[in-house]
Amino acid sequence: MACVVLYFTGYGLPAAPDVNSAPPEVDVAGAASTLMEIVRETKDPDAKWRAVRALGYLRYQGAIPLFLECLKADHHYVRANAARALGDMRVNAAASSLIELLKSEQDGGVIEQASRALVHLRAREAVPALKPLANHQSPQTRSWVLQAIGTLGSRSDVPFLAERLSAPGMSEQEIAARGIENLAKVDFQFPKRGGPYNPEPAIKRAKDWWEKNKTAFRPE
Repeated sequence: MACVVLYFTGYGLPAAPDVNSAPPEVDVAGAASTLMEIVRETKDPDAKWRAVRALGYLRYQGAIPLFLECLKADHHYVRANAARALGDMRVNAAASSLIELLKSEQDGGVIEQASRALVHLRAREAVPALKPLANHQSPQTRSWVLQAIGTLGSRSDVPFLAERLSAPGMSEQEIAARGIENLAKVDFQFPKRGGPYNPEPAIKRAKDWWEKNKTAFRPE
């Protein structure tokens, strides 16, 4: 059995190597075999999700069926990291499984990683499953979901995002406005460069635009 030593930060990401050390030689197939065995056999949820994360980091194609199985795991970290891996590896065939996961998932972290994965997969068919989750109790999860809808949706989803222009949090309002920009092909003049900025003027332009144009989005 191959020996695998993994180092992770407090956020579950692989720790940065020492810049003065030589690049490690990794037997990817051997490491992946050991990691997959850990995922299948361990009863320790922390060991399982860390092994899933490491397999995703290795982009090991042979682990794809195992990732799909892990979407049904009991522990939310396992489900979240499996969803992340499938998205990072652009496993288009996983879209239907990720959508099914969203239909019953309640954990915010899993929803966030699944929505991120579906964006990577350009799975436009995920929008109906994403919409109910825009009411999740976590503001962060709501933001991730709205961002996914604003990326994957169509012009017909603009009214849904427009409702969020009055959300309690300015972050959600901004994400909704940016989603409308993308789907309706308009420009509310958000800053194009990084750095601190005030989003309120652009959000106000989005609200004013919606008041003037919402009749054009009524169902026929």
